[in-house]
Amino acid sequence: MPETNSIKFAQKFVALDKNQHSVKQFDCGKKDMNQFLSRFAHKHAKLGLSRTMVLTLDESAEKDKVVASYTIAASNVVKQGIPTNQSLPHYPIPIALLARLAVDVNYQGNHLGGKC
Repeated sequence: MPETNSIKFAQKFVALDKNQHSVKQFDCGKKDMNQFLSRFAHKHAKLGLSRTMVLTLDESAEKDKVVASYTIAASNVVKQGIPTNQSLPHYPIPIALLARLAVDVNYQGNHLGGKC
């Protein structure tokens, strides 16, 4: 793993842009997560199904290397699925779902989730 002090990460997560971000080399150790980021995240965003945000290395390269990502999607829950004593509506309640969260194996342990 690279030494944390020598790594320069971007200051915040930004929306995935397949023309600006290099996702093919991303490897979080989970094949299905890697595949989602490289093949489906951009397509899902264009369809309005979800939005993927990425954190990159702060380096000058043709495309920015993705070191972490998360995907959010709209969803809903029903009243019976929420453990609360409060009065809630009887219709499904909209929520934001953290659908995917991944950090490249080379950068795990660097507290990148704090940049969200």
